[in-house]
Amino acid sequence: MKNKVLTPVYTIILLIGMISVCLAGTRGKIAGNVIDKSTGLPLAGVNIYIPSEQIGSVTDSDGYFVILNVPPGSQEVVASMIGYKKLTVRNVSVATDQTTDLDFELESSILQGEEVVVVARKPLVQADLTSSKSIITEDDLKSMPTESFQGLLTTKAGVTEGTGGAIHIRGGRSSEVLYMLDGIAVSNPFNSSLGMNVSTNMIKELTMVSGTFNAEYGKAMSGIVNIVTRDGSNRFEGDVSFQFGDMLSSRTNIFDDVNQYDPLNFKRLDLSLSGPFIFLPRSSFIIAGTLKESDGWLYGYREHTPFDFYNFQGDDWFISATGDGERVGMNNYANGNVMAKITTKPWAPIKISYHFNGYAGESQKYDHAWKYNPDGRYTYTSNNQMHSLHFTHSLSEKSYYTVKASYKRSEAEDYVHKLKVPYKWNEDINGNGAIDVLWYDVDGTPFTEDLNGDGELSNISVDWDLLRDHGAFIPNPMHELKYDDSTFFQVPLYIPTDSRSDVPSYHFIYGSQQTGYFLSDNETYTLKADFTSQMNKYNQIRSGIEFNSYMLHSNDIYIEMSNRTNWQPFIQSIATSGHDEYTRRPLDFAAYIQDKIEFKDIIVQAGLRYDYFDARDNTFTNKTDPAGSDTLAVKPKSQISPRLGVSFPITDQGYIHFSYGHFFQMPPFSYLYRNPGKKKSSGVTRFGNPDLDAQKTVMYEFGLQQQLTSMMAMDVTIFYRNILNWLSSEYNFIDNTFRYTRYITQDYGNVRGITFSLTQRSFSGFAVNMDYTFQLAGGNASSPDAAYYDNLKIPPVESEKKLVPLDWDQRHTLNVTLSYSSKGNYGASVINRFSTGKPYTPTIQGQRNAEENSDRRLFQFTTDLQAYKYFYLGNQRLSLSVKVYNLFDRLNEVYVNTDTGRSGYSLVPTYAGQSITMHADTPGIHSLEERLYSPTNYSNPRQILIGLSWHFQGK
Repeated sequence: MKNKVLTPVYTIILLIGMISVCLAGTRGKIAGNVIDKSTGLPLAGVNIYIPSEQIGSVTDSDGYFVILNVPPGSQEVVASMIGYKKLTVRNVSVATDQTTDLDFELESSILQGEEVVVVARKPLVQADLTSSKSIITEDDLKSMPTESFQGLLTTKAGVTEGTGGAIHIRGGRSSEVLYMLDGIAVSNPFNSSLGMNVSTNMIKELTMVSGTFNAEYGKAMSGIVNIVTRDGSNRFEGDVSFQFGDMLSSRTNIFDDVNQYDPLNFKRLDLSLSGPFIFLPRSSFIIAGTLKESDGWLYGYREHTPFDFYNFQGDDWFISATGDGERVGMNNYANGNVMAKITTKPWAPIKISYHFNGYAGESQKYDHAWKYNPDGRYTYTSNNQMHSLHFTHSLSEKSYYTVKASYKRSEAEDYVHKLKVPYKWNEDINGNGAIDVLWYDVDGTPFTEDLNGDGELSNISVDWDLLRDHGAFIPNPMHELKYDDSTFFQVPLYIPTDSRSDVPSYHFIYGSQQTGYFLSDNETYTLKADFTSQMNKYNQIRSGIEFNSYMLHSNDIYIEMSNRTNWQPFIQSIATSGHDEYTRRPLDFAAYIQDKIEFKDIIVQAGLRYDYFDARDNTFTNKTDPAGSDTLAVKPKSQISPRLGVSFPITDQGYIHFSYGHFFQMPPFSYLYRNPGKKKSSGVTRFGNPDLDAQKTVMYEFGLQQQLTSMMAMDVTIFYRNILNWLSSEYNFIDNTFRYTRYITQDYGNVRGITFSLTQRSFSGFAVNMDYTFQLAGGNASSPDAAYYDNLKIPPVESEKKLVPLDWDQRHTLNVTLSYSSKGNYGASVINRFSTGKPYTPTIQGQRNAEENSDRRLFQFTTDLQAYKYFYLGNQRLSLSVKVYNLFDRLNEVYVNTDTGRSGYSLVPTYAGQSITMHADTPGIHSLEERLYSPTNYSNPRQILIGLSWHFQGK
């Protein structure tokens, strides 16, 4: 195994000829020329430097200079030379991975110390832009109506939001987006979602690359989101802000109690502190945190508890109701996030920084079926942390390298009642001193009180190893249930769960509780090294390597309560389908080399990337008998991907670009390792596949940037994506007792479209941004599990073999942002979002009667508003803000009934629900219409949030 890993590593190191890192950039570049203003001749030996960063350069004999490793954001650049007035340019805009052109004209001076100060304006077009990119600054996050950076991402061209809220870039699945924090990937390898929460008050700049991204980026097929955090300041300063509010709407026929405004229903506290780190010379720190809490706004009522029962035999129905009837917020949450960075520069060419990010949260999700029994639902908890160490060394003015090491850990737990392991358990349940047989399985195997099989009854310590190997009963303590103000009684935490097979359709859940228990923890160790060199005036070389080692642990449990377990809660061993647990340790490696060639009339970015992945697992060889099959070690997967981007001017303020690239991404790891024991389950069994091939995309892009006036510019881009080896599943019918699906990479799709962006920079305080996307996203399956769900249906449905619209295929998307700012005193911003409807598959009485996704939902439109006012007191600033989401309280239909295509109308009442109507006077029975039409079918009602903040800084 060692040789298999090292061989490609050595090959790529020899190929690139230098060691560096495969990471997204977190720095930009400033380059330009310096001339004598009176003669127009180039000036050699001019010092060009950025005081705040203590970096700079000296012009060569042609007056040319370049400054590398410049942090993104607004910078102050100084040019100085004896005999000339010092020239300071403020507000020089620097973007990640981009070159900022900055030329100086120096005036001769007789008196020493003369200085000229000018203010730069951010360019409206970028000459070296070879693929589509959107940039969100810290000012955007503060001034726009949003609660997270994802909220602003969805306003950018090429981005659509799925029905469930997931972000899709250029028609790809949500798992095809890579999220990065300070150049390190933070996507969760288990499911490819955002694996780290980021406090918005810590973000310096966010870059979204939606086009054919350069060779330095990998592990993504549709987009890169790269977040760069702030460094500490050279003086003490901080912010404290508190935000509160609630939903306020008149649509009480859809949403319960939203006409009662509770200002403390939503609460958010943001804190940040920055300044010099007094324990180290030439050092700074920044720490920021966010606390959020909400009781929820989708309400249920505790009419029932999990202990209730019912009887639907005969004409006299009975439903017990032991709940207190109180209103319960069913989408409640509480979470906290803290980020910190310590930066030191012990010597001028060296910079060292330590980064920490931590998060912990708890929440519940609204489930309409549980509206009147809210205590039977899962609680979801998660926490994650990340530690990283960054070392940067400038070898010269034109070369530097960076080494980064990080450790990430994420944990998640889903439960109705939290289980504390280890615990003590007396195996002698009935206390008679004998090993009793509780049940005989179908094959005659006895199930006894002797859990660990040592032939003795004892008070054992139950840990996860025993649960995994033998199974065990779990504690079921009694707790006090309040029935009314004066009545209490004792009930157990876990209760037998009825299958509800005798309950007619379209009823709410009257009793019982959810019976699963899920735990997972993942670790990622990352080591990177990066080298950048401006070889000459025209060539900048970047290259890199990255190594990741993963630990994935998943524990998916079904809590059994039945005759077999003497009606005690029991966790089965991993030999059964009710307990799926595994630990796997895959690894990956990548390397790239890229040359950025910058001439006056053309800019070329050409690169080559190598990706390598080893699942470090085995696969079965006999498809007809997976459990009894021989195993075979899977072979590592690898690919070499070329990338090319070209930009050239067509006018003095217009540029055309073209880009092309191949992209390689392994599927989320959950699809590789699911059900490793090859255990059969009822219905259709699902198996993971560690021998999955990589998913591939070939992407093309052609675009035009054109500055229209000194205040306005446009960007038009045409793109095409061909998706190959998309993650999917195959269906295998072995016999009437065994059917299964196994994940493969076989699906396909393509996406084509055009984006148009119009930007008007601030004029008399007013600014406008418009982003429009026309897109056709097609494929033969929207989900990797399509074949699985198709074969669960009665009767089964044949999976699609041709291109159909994907679930998130949104043909027209238009976002218009308007803002006004009055020189730092007050301002307002508005985001208007319009999109045509996403597709759905028409059905009649639950049976498909047309092609998949052949009809469309209604269009959606939403307006969000923020207004703010600043008050100054010395070095302190107070502010008051108001945010209103869904300003006009528009009722957008998100989920629809597939027999009508509408959220609030279905044909079901014409052929079902008669039993509910006949027993409408039975206590506990609710109308068919209430059960059919969930409030989650619609977008959120109007929300009003009030914010107070205080900014302070030292002198």
